[in-house]
Amino acid sequence: MATENRAARTTEQEHWVEYYGSRTRDDNGYTDIDESDFRNWPYSSLMSYLSRYMTGDAVIEIGAGDSQLLIDVKKRFNPKRVVGLDYLPQACDLLRLRAEKAGVSVEVVCADMYTPPDSLVGNFDMVMSYGVVEHFTDLPDVIAAISRFAKPGGIVFTLIPNLKGSIYQKLMRSWNKKVYDAHVPYDPKDLDNAHRSAGLQVIECRYFMSSNFGMLSWCFSNKPKSGWQYQLYVQLTRLSKMIWFFEKRFFAWPSTKLFSPYIVCVAKKI
Repeated sequence: MATENRAARTTEQEHWVEYYGSRTRDDNGYTDIDESDFRNWPYSSLMSYLSRYMTGDAVIEIGAGDSQLLIDVKKRFNPKRVVGLDYLPQACDLLRLRAEKAGVSVEVVCADMYTPPDSLVGNFDMVMSYGVVEHFTDLPDVIAAISRFAKPGGIVFTLIPNLKGSIYQKLMRSWNKKVYDAHVPYDPKDLDNAHRSAGLQVIECRYFMSSNFGMLSWCFSNKPKSGWQYQLYVQLTRLSKMIWFFEKRFFAWPSTKLFSPYIVCVAKKI
């Protein structure tokens, strides 16, 4: 698919142009995330979950932006080939800079995932996307596009925010309609069906984590950080951190439709 046609399938393409265009080189340092700190429980939980499925020597992240996660995958699992693909030149520049500051080798490819270089198609053991597919109105189509990067037997790992029937949907829609409208709400059934429609074998598809009100920070990315809504947001993030403190010390709380911040789907290319 040509880039101009791709824009018709996204919800808010200009949102990302504005976001990455506002970033500066100074924003893109690299800091090792202390996974022993309970405040980083969401990140350590994701890395632990990802480690269960990490396979092979070739990993690609679709819509990589200036991904810290991709760099940490390289540092922790050390696959021979690590590729970050994004269609925005600003995002690609920031990812190169972050990788350079982290001292790791990441191949950055600035291309549309619908029309990637032939050298990327069918060549990866692990294909990851985080917060990407929910920006597209045709979910089976975008999953099919992403799955093309996987080798036969390769893993397709997809994570999206839980914005269908959750408290995050209600709050985001109320606090910042523009941000909310940049997403298409999907649930685990939608994600599962889309992966199966793409010819993938679904290993598991479910809600992930118990809570993370910090995911609503996007609601205030273009608004003053003041007023009762922002103050409520701050208090809710503190509640999440209290829960993470308990979970790290004792056990993880259940994942639920109402409070889980994310949905994760793990599938295999047949």
